[in-house]
Amino acid sequence: MVRSILLVILEAAVILLLGGVSGVSHCLDATTLELLLLTTAVFLAVNGMWRDFIYAFRVGKKKTVVTMTKLKKSLYAVEFVQRALIFSTILIEAYAALQLFIIYADRTDFVPESLTIIVVGFLYMAMLELFLMPVHANLMKRITEYMEEDERVEEAGKE
Repeated sequence: MVRSILLVILEAAVILLLGGVSGVSHCLDATTLELLLLTTAVFLAVNGMWRDFIYAFRVGKKKTVVTMTKLKKSLYAVEFVQRALIFSTILIEAYAALQLFIIYADRTDFVPESLTIIVVGFLYMAMLELFLMPVHANLMKRITEYMEEDERVEEAGKE
């Protein structure tokens, strides 16, 4: 979790160094980010995985007592969010591209600016995926640790 926060701070520093927020803000599309987050939240709520997803962020603490069931549910929720982000981005950006080519089929002067908006959607997806990767890795690590503990207890019981 700390690593992902540091990564976001580093990315923000790089953006500021390369031209500041004003240099980047003209090509940011908040609507795409809102649609991505909204569709992902709706998918989580509809499938009843919201609590499991939130729990995945608490697992990082070593003192937290967890069960294998909670770990696996959280892992499935994080993987579900990752897949939902990918497919939502593809759907949103495909719609934006179709809209671009249908509305501006006769005018080519708007195409470069509109294509940057489409590419920004994939950038948002990549940034959110980078945020979720450490959470996923931490869950996998905790599951492995849990399984190793079980093996140790079984081996101690056989002796």
